Amino acid sequence: MASKAELFADAAKTDTEQLRRDNRRLTKHVEHLERELRVATRLRTIDAQIPKWTAPKRRTKALTAAPVLLLSDWHFGETVDLRTMDGWNEYDDDIALERWERVINQTPEMVLRHMHGFGLPFAVVAIMGDMLSGGIHEELARTDSSTAPATVTTWAPRIVAGLQHLADTLDTERIVVPCVDGNHDRLDHRTPMKRRAESAMTWVLYQWIADRLSDDPRFHFVISRSSDVRLPIFDEHHLFVHGDGARGGGGIGGIWPPIMRYTTKLRDIYAAQQQPISHVNLGHFHQYVIGRGFLVNGSGKGYDEYARRSAFAPERPVQALYAVAPERGVIFNAPVHAD
Repeated sequence: MASKAELFADAAKTDTEQLRRDNRRLTKHVEHLERELRVATRLRTIDAQIPKWTAPKRRTKALTAAPVLLLSDWHFGETVDLRTMDGWNEYDDDIALERWERVINQTPEMVLRHMHGFGLPFAVVAIMGDMLSGGIHEELARTDSSTAPATVTTWAPRIVAGLQHLADTLDTERIVVPCVDGNHDRLDHRTPMKRRAESAMTWVLYQWIADRLSDDPRFHFVISRSSDVRLPIFDEHHLFVHGDGARGGGGIGGIWPPIMRYTTKLRDIYAAQQQPISHVNLGHFHQYVIGRGFLVNGSGKGYDEYARRSAFAPERPVQALYAVAPERGVIFNAPVHAD
């Protein structure tokens, strides 16, 4: 029969083990809460703060400019069948990765070629929606290579790697990344008006990317809860928006009439708030178009079955690159070919 001392020792040992287990559990819980607090604090900072250093008050006499790269309409996860396109275009996960890497690798080379001799205090890499196919239509859900969540987990690390490569190879110390959602990134059957940005899969994608790069001081993310981001670049303000708010474009005038109406309305809205807009950047139309005071980005996916069936002119997969200089505005435009 065990003595009282032995029983006491056994009870104390049991209590100690239980306390250790409770301590480990509580420690993990505290760590989990701290992580959530850091993420919540970071998200409030990311989506609200416009950097002041994109509009510096002091100007140097040396040539200075900021390159701006537009990334949109990649439709990651979608497939385009070469056989149904009569040889015009083909698209799948492997081709998407090849095109993405080509754009990322060519951009620094083009910046060096076109902006030789310019100082680059910062660069802008705008991510402007429709980065995912989204499976929003029955045929997309049936033919996409993966679901939207699976596509996010595949492409978030690749986008992070691409941004890091740009930061490593561009001769600039800082990069601002404005992010807006597109109409293909949605989870609802129809594009919502309420909480559109936060209910899109790109909200998860952008926050994931920003979180992965949160310890890199070279990056500043501006993730919009609205449909657009108004960013000062030296003396001007440039607007970044996906562009699905522009309606029409099927007539003889093509996309020009709806885009001109849409960009004029956007300028009027901001002018009413005493916030002038110098330049509007859009995606959505999968056509590389340079207009007076606006720029429409191409697509990474390229020509597809919808465009072919609608008798739209074939467009090569390109992304837009331009540069802004103090007191001069946009000084050059160039397409970055993805194929």
